[in-house]
Amino acid sequence: STMSDGTISVMKDGLSWSKLTTINNGSFANVQGMELHNPNSTPIQTEYCKNTYKDSTFSLTVSNNNMSGYIQCCVYLNKDDILQLVGVQRDYDGQKYSVSAKCDLEITAISERSKEELKADGNWGYNSPTEFPTQLNLLNFANKETKVSDWISNIQKAFNLELVMEANHIDINTNKGINKGVAYAIDIDDRVSSDEAESEYISYPKEMSVQYRIDTSEWGFELTVPKEHINDEDWDKWGDSGYTVIKLNDDTYETETQNTQTQFSYTWYDHFLYKEVYEDGTENENWSGMTIAIPVISKAEYMSEGYGYDEAMKRDGYSMTQRFWYRDQVSQEYVWLSSQLADGRREYIDLTFPINAWNGFNLSYKDTEKSI
Repeated sequence: STMSDGTISVMKDGLSWSKLTTINNGSFANVQGMELHNPNSTPIQTEYCKNTYKDSTFSLTVSNNNMSGYIQCCVYLNKDDILQLVGVQRDYDGQKYSVSAKCDLEITAISERSKEELKADGNWGYNSPTEFPTQLNLLNFANKETKVSDWISNIQKAFNLELVMEANHIDINTNKGINKGVAYAIDIDDRVSSDEAESEYISYPKEMSVQYRIDTSEWGFELTVPKEHINDEDWDKWGDSGYTVIKLNDDTYETETQNTQTQFSYTWYDHFLYKEVYEDGTENENWSGMTIAIPVISKAEYMSEGYGYDEAMKRDGYSMTQRFWYRDQVSQEYVWLSSQLADGRREYIDLTFPINAWNGFNLSYKDTEKSI
């Protein structure tokens, strides 16, 4: 906004000074129309470039050439648009001014509707809630062929969750299991007759396990096979499948097993070299880099030595089995973006790395670690 009259100048919306370059970007802000100035009369307020944004306000305080306040506006953005705070000032003959700015930005995606549709909606304004979904829709990560009921059932089974249904409302909670902290117990010895007691043999299965859905042709699985067994006929028996088969019964006559398979894959990690790259795209030659472990979702053939990088990048992992990981805290590593700001500078994003364990809890079904 300008220091003189507080006009919000967020984006040109309407006729340009030259009607040959008319651009209508689409924005909402409380802006008065331009004044028509005539040297021989009082300026006339016009509707030219007038704009309104219901329920929005802006505050502006100017003191000793300092300006503070806030503005509220709604702007239609296009792909690759860059948000940047710009200070605009008059420059008189021989006078130069220095401008600095400090601001906080709060941005929210509001609506997919066109400006005409929003203007026609008399109830829509600054206080209207976003029309985009605010809850993560996990089903967006599922294949189109997957039924919602099957996907929820698979999640419930994989993480041992409890499903509570009341009318059309469904809660998915952690399974409470057995309460071992009961402060009292009931002595039933004086409430039953031993003469009428019957004993019954409890049969346990020979083994039981909760198993991931494993694709032995994946690169991650192949990495876990010891080198001395990679060429064995049963080489796939040596890989890490993310679960342990628990032996419950040593009786030779017991052959029943109780193995449950989830519809999700175990997450394997591979080591990659991270190197610092400067803003201009050149590497830091004074630093050898650092090794990072991140999930690898790829067929082994696409990761083999000599396979073309460009060709391998055409093979995405969307068709492969879904899997899970934790997100670690934001690290000190970063990557530069390809897009540039108006002044030619580039922006960067801080990296956070996926991990398989959080607070000692691992995303596996192994009995050798604190797991699911």
